[in-house]
Amino acid sequence: RIKNRIITRLTHITKMYDRIVSCEVILKKERNDEQKNFLVEAKLIIPKGFLFAAEKAKSFETAIDTVTETIKLQLYRHKEKLQETKYHFNLN
Repeated sequence: RIKNRIITRLTHITKMYDRIVSCEVILKKERNDEQKNFLVEAKLIIPKGFLFAAEKAKSFETAIDTVTETIKLQLYRHKEKLQETKYHFNLN
């Protein structure tokens, strides 16, 4: 169930940007007194860098959703930077 959720979310992200080299997702259940004890970390390797997001939540599902939204936002920003650089380069 959790694996399918991760695959579904990341497949959607790979459709947004086809130059993703690899992706690593780490799931941890931490033992502590806090309410938020499920940790999800995601690292997306892209040419010339990587995107990273981590989230603690009450469930893996919530943390996965937040992490994928954060990665999506970072990817939008990265693509915007690439477009700005390309546009700026063409002006000179």
